[in-house]
Amino acid sequence: MTFIYNKITGNKPKDYGVCHGDEVAMLLRIEKLVNVPKSPHSSDYIFSKDMVKLWVDFAKDPASMTFRGLGFLKQEPEKPLQYLELCENPRMMDEPFKERVDSLKSLGLIELRLAAVGGGK
Repeated sequence: MTFIYNKITGNKPKDYGVCHGDEVAMLLRIEKLVNVPKSPHSSDYIFSKDMVKLWVDFAKDPASMTFRGLGFLKQEPEKPLQYLELCENPRMMDEPFKERVDSLKSLGLIELRLAAVGGGK
């Protein structure tokens, strides 16, 4: 719906970054659906190869992984959550959604829902 609205009005869609499933084109070749053309100088092709290497390395040994030379370790439960930002210049970053999650939790919707479910029994 948003795509059609943007086409009609000429609005440019806001770039929210990548979302769930966007990595599929970088990892799998599915003809006529998703694939990255095999062009040795294409930044998408190079990135795709790096992502496939990351997944293979994870399958071999999840304790020691690197992406484009940046090593990262498995998340320790007692340490603050960190993400590996997969981009041209990867970096480790602190969990970017904590503030939003805390704000949503402060609304008490989880407790309200639990009370509603528990109260119906």
